[in-house]
Amino acid sequence: MSNEEGSELDGHKKINPRITPPKEDVFMGLIYMTAVLSKDPVTQQCALLVDSKDRWVSYGVNYIPKPEHGQQGYKWDEEGREVAMVPADVAAIDRGNKLYVPGVSYTDAFTSHTLYITSPPSLAGVQSAMRNGLKKFIYGKEIPGYFSEAEWERTQLLAKNYRIELIAFKGNLGWVADRVMSLSNLFM
Repeated sequence: MSNEEGSELDGHKKINPRITPPKEDVFMGLIYMTAVLSKDPVTQQCALLVDSKDRWVSYGVNYIPKPEHGQQGYKWDEEGREVAMVPADVAAIDRGNKLYVPGVSYTDAFTSHTLYITSPPSLAGVQSAMRNGLKKFIYGKEIPGYFSEAEWERTQLLAKNYRIELIAFKGNLGWVADRVMSLSNLFM
């Protein structure tokens, strides 16, 4: 039976719902598409904080803080990255904190939340998760040179010590290409 045919139920034609990708695939696809908002010319990272009911709480992209008063331009390292770059995972958690009521303890604010991020989480991101009770990251592929092997090992150790899950994304983002193609057909 095709989607168009449906089935008869109490005299009404039932239309079968469209098959949708799993939620993890949708969240990862969204952050890969949203990463274009990052001003970092090298990495273009994005993170999405999702609550236990799969509602989007906040997102963040890695960004360069505005220069301080009197500072001339931004400071870049040899690899073209800004020295004071705020990682996407930190930006998403910070933005999520701003949505909560003042006076509420943030220590356990995100215990049932998940942070989806386009690359392995940063050390600063895991430290922020630790302070805010976040217990789960789902991350995309590593970007070569984004951080050192030693920093990744410290990040994993800190996460393990605070029982923060770091889960490599193993889903399928093929739906993103299909969606982009359908949009390009729509607007051509």
